[in-house]
Amino acid sequence: PYLVQDGQEGTVLSISRAVQLDNEQLSIYIETKIQDFFFNSNEMNGGSLLVVDHNGIITHSGSKSFEVGNLYATSDGFDDVYLFQEKSSQGWSLVSVIPKSYYNLEINEWLLRFFILGISSLCVSVLFAWVTWRTVNRPLRSLNKEIMYITKNQLLAQVRFTGVKEFDFLLMRFQDMRARIRDLLSEVRDKEKRKASLEVEKLMHQINPHFMHNTLDTIRWLARMEGHEEIDRLVSMLNKLLYYNIGKGKEATIEDEIGALGHYVSLQQVRYNFQFDVRIDTDPVARDALIPRFILQPLVENALYHGDMADDGIIRVVINREEDNRICICVTDNGAGMDQVSIDRMMKLNDESSSIEGSTHRTGMGIGINYVRRMIEFQFGKRAEFRIESEIGKGTTILMRIPYETKGRNSDEGPDCG
Repeated sequence: PYLVQDGQEGTVLSISRAVQLDNEQLSIYIETKIQDFFFNSNEMNGGSLLVVDHNGIITHSGSKSFEVGNLYATSDGFDDVYLFQEKSSQGWSLVSVIPKSYYNLEINEWLLRFFILGISSLCVSVLFAWVTWRTVNRPLRSLNKEIMYITKNQLLAQVRFTGVKEFDFLLMRFQDMRARIRDLLSEVRDKEKRKASLEVEKLMHQINPHFMHNTLDTIRWLARMEGHEEIDRLVSMLNKLLYYNIGKGKEATIEDEIGALGHYVSLQQVRYNFQFDVRIDTDPVARDALIPRFILQPLVENALYHGDMADDGIIRVVINREEDNRICICVTDNGAGMDQVSIDRMMKLNDESSSIEGSTHRTGMGIGINYVRRMIEFQFGKRAEFRIESEIGKGTTILMRIPYETKGRNSDEGPDCG
């Protein structure tokens, strides 16, 4: 329909509906100008709208390229515009006419906006990554410095905390570790100094026995030249015993120990004014067994010095190889014996709480036995056995069992007897 208002004609859009109101049939009619309903060319910012009826006739045009009343055609022949058509269910169509120059300008503007947005996002991401890297890298560098300080033995360098709780916790642990390493190194240096001092002291102690050995050897040759055969024999035995005992603690065979024990007994028989008998019974198959040097002499010496034996004193040394592939060494005397309290004191001589001061026994009692016990414990561990059996008036028995070992063969290989 057309509307005439203020002397102007124009196309309108209208709608009519029937309404029932209080038993009265009414009709409602609404119309509006198309120019008021659609955007004008200025509101479209360079574009325009077309209204095409169901017959394809342009009923409204905001573009000079399309006149009202003409038949609407496609975009063929319009190279300078883009046409976007939307058709309704009543057959009418709404067509947007967009100039290509405006369309391309809009596309370029949006591309520019996306580019600026992308660059801005990239810059923000780089900045965020840099901040994150700096936040993590500084603590890691601090940790690396701590590690380098340890590798370069710079244990007194001050720790610089980062302000990050987790990393500061690790740095505190590194600081504690450096302090412990510093203490351990100081302890090792002190031990090395003490070890060096002990080595020097050991060498000094070794010089004296060697000097005595050489001196006794000179005396022996002088005695032999003067014809003093008894002195020559005694000095020769003493020299051999001294030379053997210089290597105290090193390995020897039971046969070597028995030979040294024989020299010791001969010298002691000359020294004491009472007669005592030392009887040695050794299993031949046990003579090649390895044993720490200077083991038998302290056991016999303890029986001789502290056994309170009479003129008919007898010390028996019995050495056998047992079926469980161990060597059994038994030293028995018929002296005065001792009670269990004295035995316990002797076995615990190295404990500060078990000092034998104030006892009725003579000074030095049990030192040799304690040396023997600790030596075999060090050498054989739990595979060794050591005990003392004694009763007042019935003498004392010292029993020792050690694994049977020979040169080139250990106790785990089993007995080799036929």
